[in-house]
Amino acid sequence: MLDRFINKIKFLLERLLVRGAFYQLAFIASLILLIAILAGISAFLFTDAFKLEEAIWWAFLRLTDPGYLGDDQGIILRSISTFVTICGYVFFMGALIAIMTQWLNRKIKKLESGLTPITDKNHILILGWTNRTPTIVSEIVSSTERTKRFLKRIGSRNLKIVILTEEVDSNLSYELQQELGKKWNPWQITFRTGNPLNIESLERVDFKNASVIIITGDEFSIGKSDVIDARGIKILLSIMNNSKDKGAKKLPYVVLELFDTRLYEIAKDTYEGEIEVLTSDEIITRLIAQNVRHRGLSTVYTELTDTKDNNIFLAEFKKFEGKNFYELIDIFPKGIAIGVVRNEGEETQTILNPTDELKIHKDDKIIMISESLENAKFIKNADSKSEKPNFEIKPFHEVINKRILFLGWNHRVPLIIQEFDSYANENFEIDVLSLVPIDVRQAQLQKFNVLTENIKFTNNIGDFTSPYEVKKAIKNNYDNIVLVGSDRLETHQASDARTILGYLVLQKILKEENLNPDVLVELFDKENEKIIQDEIGEALFTPAIVSHMIAQISLKREISQIYDELFTVGGAEIYFKSPKTYSIKEKELTFNALQKKIFSKGDILLGIYYQDSKHQKLFLNPPKDEKLELKKNLELVVLTTYF
Repeated sequence: MLDRFINKIKFLLERLLVRGAFYQLAFIASLILLIAILAGISAFLFTDAFKLEEAIWWAFLRLTDPGYLGDDQGIILRSISTFVTICGYVFFMGALIAIMTQWLNRKIKKLESGLTPITDKNHILILGWTNRTPTIVSEIVSSTERTKRFLKRIGSRNLKIVILTEEVDSNLSYELQQELGKKWNPWQITFRTGNPLNIESLERVDFKNASVIIITGDEFSIGKSDVIDARGIKILLSIMNNSKDKGAKKLPYVVLELFDTRLYEIAKDTYEGEIEVLTSDEIITRLIAQNVRHRGLSTVYTELTDTKDNNIFLAEFKKFEGKNFYELIDIFPKGIAIGVVRNEGEETQTILNPTDELKIHKDDKIIMISESLENAKFIKNADSKSEKPNFEIKPFHEVINKRILFLGWNHRVPLIIQEFDSYANENFEIDVLSLVPIDVRQAQLQKFNVLTENIKFTNNIGDFTSPYEVKKAIKNNYDNIVLVGSDRLETHQASDARTILGYLVLQKILKEENLNPDVLVELFDKENEKIIQDEIGEALFTPAIVSHMIAQISLKREISQIYDELFTVGGAEIYFKSPKTYSIKEKELTFNALQKKIFSKGDILLGIYYQDSKHQKLFLNPPKDEKLELKKNLELVVLTTYF
């Protein structure tokens, strides 16, 4: 019975103290008051030194200030004083400091946890932390000119980025600091804790007043691509419906990454505000397919999407109204015009590699490749009349016959196979070596209705990290070998580790067998770039390319239409062509002269690409007056129209 009573007291005391610092302080204050009263009564009863009220005050002073201890006389008074002083150390000083310290720690931890709502305007809101987030933030911060124009357009002076993530910790800030380096500015970036599927979390980051909301995917999230796509569309609905409920006049501009191309129209139709949908599976599929067809093409797309090098810009020049497109070759000494974005009523048309008859309209935006927007806008001899080239344009079609070996499997391989199958007049034989069960692969092929009518396709079971199985597989003498990153592992680091191991096994066997196929390696982490820098392999960092594109589209919406055109089957594509393709007999020409010759054949020259057995170099947008030696190992990087 006594134990039960004691436990009851403990329970009530616990419920009181866990209610917070105020109740803890009230409890300690009551305890101090009780000790002061009891000690005062004892001093009053056992000594003649005080009246009762003076004795209680005397005890309280001893509790709160131990300096009075030496003033007391008599053994009883000193004993009581010593006891009270010790209680003062324990309860008044110790407990008070402990309670205040705990309270302050809790407050700091709560503030650091990112639960405080923000009240901001025109901020860039990123929903979720994925392997794309650091690159997106870096691209936005580094795109100085593009970001300045974006801020001017939305009426804001300072760049503000808010990231909503499941849990805020110091590791996220550290990762961003490592990515941004000297450009890291903690005043620009704010973290908040929350789940984007929860409206309370969205309100915490003031989503209604964001200038742009970025929703990215992640191959390694729980549930993989299907669940991530469903999550993205659910977030779209939450943003739209809750904005309407709150009486928002305008829905925020959204950039959404989806994996499944079939959901593109659904996402577009679901959201009633401005939205750009990036279907990353389609982009990566085409990147891999094009790199198989043209070794080195990954370097072109990497440079065009990375702010460190030449980028795609849009520039307006009203003074060019009425000019023929071919006249722009001589006008831009530091950039290359590759097309126009034209508004026709409510529709916007992107024209890449335009025909010889195209004339510039007043409101056309010129699509430029240049190192900066300033260079893209730099013009020379704008009023001069260029001589019309003698056009000899022929439909371009390249006959390609290749045997390809895929090492590994992920959810995009069916789409890659489908992409090769779409090239009806080209011949491909594709073999796959993977540990993923064949019935699982067949189910995924059926899911995307991959028929393989125009290619020969074989599924094989095997481990590409096994030297024996790889050696056995490559005896079929392939033209290309593609190592695809696995999305069945838990993290992109684990996937890259397995892919790199497979690459090292392949590298050793190819040297032993004296074979020299083109090897393409898909990796998820750009930190592994140096590992694949040799004469055998070419690395494609798919999340980095997608991340750069998302960031650029967030700052300039029209860029999306240009990428759509480049990554759509048929139409304008970037190709590598030999000078012989254009019947160029000269051994040396300036870049400008070479541009004119190639434009007369219906293509736009973007740069040159050198490749030999050990080295490969890309030069996009070189100086116009630079003389180029047209060697055997030189290829021309052109924008062509593929039929």
